[in-house]
Amino acid sequence: MFYEINLTSIYVSNCIAVMLLIVLFICNFWRFQYKTYENKIIIIMMFMALISSFVLVITYVIEGREGNLFKFIGHVTNSFLFIANMVIAYLWILLIESHLKNEPKFNKKIILSIPMIIGIIIIAINPFVPCVYELDNLNVYHRKFMYSAMFAIDLFYMVYAVVIYIVLKIRGGVLRFFPIYLYIGPILVGMVLETMIPGLSISWPCLSISIAGVLASLQNEIIYRDQLTGLYNRNYLNYLQKNMLSKESSHFTGVFLDMNDFKHINDEYGHAKGDIALQQMATLLKEAIGDMGIVLRYAGDEFIIIINSHKQIIIDACIEEINNCIDRFNESKISEYKLSASMGYSIFKPKEQSVDDFMNVIDQKMYEEKKRYHNID
Repeated sequence: MFYEINLTSIYVSNCIAVMLLIVLFICNFWRFQYKTYENKIIIIMMFMALISSFVLVITYVIEGREGNLFKFIGHVTNSFLFIANMVIAYLWILLIESHLKNEPKFNKKIILSIPMIIGIIIIAINPFVPCVYELDNLNVYHRKFMYSAMFAIDLFYMVYAVVIYIVLKIRGGVLRFFPIYLYIGPILVGMVLETMIPGLSISWPCLSISIAGVLASLQNEIIYRDQLTGLYNRNYLNYLQKNMLSKESSHFTGVFLDMNDFKHINDEYGHAKGDIALQQMATLLKEAIGDMGIVLRYAGDEFIIIINSHKQIIIDACIEEINNCIDRFNESKISEYKLSASMGYSIFKPKEQSVDDFMNVIDQKMYEEKKRYHNID
């Protein structure tokens, strides 16, 4: 055996991880009652981390015990841990993309899963052709030449997440208190230390700390999120005014959007349907804008879209895509009502107007469009 296993330290560290995950789940049980895409991902990650903490202890307990049964269990537990690491790294990507941008489309999920799928195939082959790890006749674990490939897959997902975060932060679409290093940091430290020091077991406690950071950040964001639609709210607009929109170097376009005939939807189908209509409009706007900006629910059935450009061709493309998304929704006949919206937009000119003046301009342009809609209607 090339290193000495301290089972007591392994028991303690993974016991702490389990207790932390249980406490986090209980404290956030109210959140998990909402079956959102992000909550589902977090629950799966917590469950996998919880199981992996127990599996890791079993792996170390049986190491060095002779016999085919222990060797079989060793392959099962080690394979599970490698796969769990890759799956959780993949889930991190989905969580970050959905939270900072939109839920990735199916095709993108498939593309992003390719490194994970390759890693799982390699792990499935490993018991027959040892290339990642090997269990010798004494059932002692040894790393093989492909071990670094598993580390590289996890690292790829982390780097990808950081790149997404940096790009969106430059564009102004990330809240300041969404510090990705608090999530990536503990995991990366655990991975590096376990790679450098065989026998060290801190990856799952580190992951538990990262999950705690995610939940704490989501809690902080509540003040800036609209509870019904999940969009940024008016508080976030105030944040933008203080920290971004007032800069003289700012170049963006504001779109003020108001849903047409929303009162009719409420009166005809009920307020519950009205809430669903607001959620549907929010989804359509996020899909239409994508990486080009952010969408806020201003008040009632009013939305504000900040497009990260002042180029007319991009503005026209965004507005056209909004209309196309609404048209596709109506053509699908998903709901008994149709969605419609009036929009007014303007390019922000920081040297010529204040933020308040700018807001008044797009508000007025929206109402002019609203009058034309009703006159035609």
